[in-house]
Amino acid sequence: MNRALAALRIGFIGAGRVAQTLAPAFARAGLNVAAFHNRGADAAQRLGSRIPSAGR
Repeated sequence: MNRALAALRIGFIGAGRVAQTLAPAFARAGLNVAAFHNRGADAAQRLGSRIPSAGR
């Protein structure tokens, strides 16, 4: 993976279907999925708990 891509921090606005699919896939690919934001904090926290790099 190139350096620029490795340094990238990815955040999702919304914890819906797209984020639930892409966030784990990006994390498995070695990308830094850093944060989630959702109107309801519970959904963002649940999704973030499944992604090891979130919240760092």
